[in-house]
Amino acid sequence: SSARSSLCGTLHSNFLRRQLEEIGWKTPFPVGIDPSHTPYVTFDEGNATVTIGNGNEPGGKYHGMTPSDDPNVVHYIAHIYVFDQNDEIIANRNLGPFDPSPVTLTFSIPPGTTSVTAYQFCNKHGLWKGDKTAVPVQHINNAMSNAGNRLDYGYKCSLHQPDKICFMSHHADMIRRQFYLFNRYTPFNKVIDAPNPFVELLAESHSPIIE
Repeated sequence: SSARSSLCGTLHSNFLRRQLEEIGWKTPFPVGIDPSHTPYVTFDEGNATVTIGNGNEPGGKYHGMTPSDDPNVVHYIAHIYVFDQNDEIIANRNLGPFDPSPVTLTFSIPPGTTSVTAYQFCNKHGLWKGDKTAVPVQHINNAMSNAGNRLDYGYKCSLHQPDKICFMSHHADMIRRQFYLFNRYTPFNKVIDAPNPFVELLAESHSPIIE
């Protein structure tokens, strides 16, 4: 749907914004910088699996998932998503710090898909991009024959409500980002920070209201 496509594009655009704002890079990190952050794609009977890290190789390492209420400790993969050859997002998974490692996303290959490129966003280390990977012919054929039996094709970028167990880790990550971007561990407060013109400007549109 158009709403879903718009949400998919918004997710990717937001990760690119954070990559520049928080990391200082205009583009995702490419393959070769840190294999433990790299998304790798494998295929099986019309399905594809994205795995973060190369722990299956000698000396390799999977990316860990570390929940914590300490802003300096919390560290996890927040999202995995996949583009096809037309730069359309065909699969997406939201993750929480309590998800087990290795972190994976398995999805049915949509009919007509000839190549996939996987991305992942790490809460601390930003956006990472895997190699553009051609879909082997046998898996393209399997995707066509299994077109009526999609595993998850259709909910790629649906809105996500995190589990309650993750709330404190998510809060810690927001505090970490607050310090990194604004050099403070406390939230902005319309009353306390009123002399700050930045807070004055954004106070009305950014202040939460409980009804």
